[in-house]
Amino acid sequence: MNFYLYSSVAFVLGLAIAKPIIAALIKLKSTQSFREQGLKSHIETKSGTPTMGAWIFLLPIFITGIIIYINDPSTQLLLSYAALLVGTALGAIDDILKVLGSNYKGLESKQKLLVQFLTSVAIAYFAGRYLFSVMEYGLPQWLSMPIGLLWAFVVIAGTSNAINLTDGVDGLATTQSILAFAGLGTMLLYQHDYSLALLCFTTIAALAAFLCFNLYPAKVFMGDTGSLGLGMLLGAIAYIAKLEWYLLIFALVPVVETLSVVAQVASAKLSRKFLGKDIRPLKMAPLHHHLELCGWSETKIVLILFVIQITITGLFCGIKLL
Repeated sequence: MNFYLYSSVAFVLGLAIAKPIIAALIKLKSTQSFREQGLKSHIETKSGTPTMGAWIFLLPIFITGIIIYINDPSTQLLLSYAALLVGTALGAIDDILKVLGSNYKGLESKQKLLVQFLTSVAIAYFAGRYLFSVMEYGLPQWLSMPIGLLWAFVVIAGTSNAINLTDGVDGLATTQSILAFAGLGTMLLYQHDYSLALLCFTTIAALAAFLCFNLYPAKVFMGDTGSLGLGMLLGAIAYIAKLEWYLLIFALVPVVETLSVVAQVASAKLSRKFLGKDIRPLKMAPLHHHLELCGWSETKIVLILFVIQITITGLFCGIKLL
C-alpha cells in the first residue's frame, strides 16, 4: 500500500475543495450558534463563522476510503467506515437542527447516545462474528456478551463525545485528532495492520488540509458533523484493533477535557445537595474554556496542549517501538 500516494491525494483534495465548501456554507447561512451562558468573546467574534466545514476532510477520507476498500475489501475497513458514516450523519443532523433552529441545542443527548449505543452494539456484533470473539473476558458466557457490548459502547461512544467536547477552540479538536490518529496509526503499523494504519494516515492528511482553515482565527468550524464522526471512527478503529486502552495515551487531552466536564457537573450537583452551595472546580467546563477565562489565548491553548500531547504520544511510541 502506498501511504504517501493516498495521503497526498487526501491532502491535496482537501485543499482543493476547502474554499468552494466554505463559500457554499456561507451562502447557505450555515453559521455557528452559541449558548447565551457561553464565553462572550466567542459570541462576539465567532458568531457568523460557517459550521459543518468537516466536509473538507470527510470527503477526501470517504473518496480515498473507497479506493482503499476496493484494493482491500476487509471487514475491519467496512466497520470503520460504517462508524464514520453513522457519526457523520448523526453530527450533520445535529448541526442542521442548530442552523435551522438558530440555537445551540440541536439533538438531545439521549438521542445521540441511543444512536451511538446501537452503532456500538452493531460494530461489536459484526466484529465478534467476523474478526474476534467478544467473549474474551474470563467470564461466564451469559455475562461476557453484555460486558463485551457495553465495552464497545464505552469505547466508541466515549471517544466520539470526547472529541466533540474538545471542539471548542479554533484548531484544538483538529490538532488533537491528528495526534490521536498518528499514535494509533503507529501502533497499527507495529502490529502489521496496514489497512487500518492507511486509514489513520489518510485521515491525518485530510485533517491537515482542514487545519489550514481551522486555526485561529478560524474561517470554518468542523461542527458536530466532524467531531462526532471523527470520534466514532477513532473509537471504532481502536476497538477493532484491540488498542482501546491506548486511547488513554494518544487522546489524553480529549480524555481530560471529558473528565473536566464530569467533575464540573458532579461537583455542582453534590455541593448543592449536601452543602447547599454551588461549588465548581473550574470557571467553566470543558477545560479549554477554563483556560480562556484564566487569560490564555486560543493560540496558546492549542499550542500548549499540542506540545503536551505530542510529547506524551512520541515518548510512548518511541519506548514501545524500541
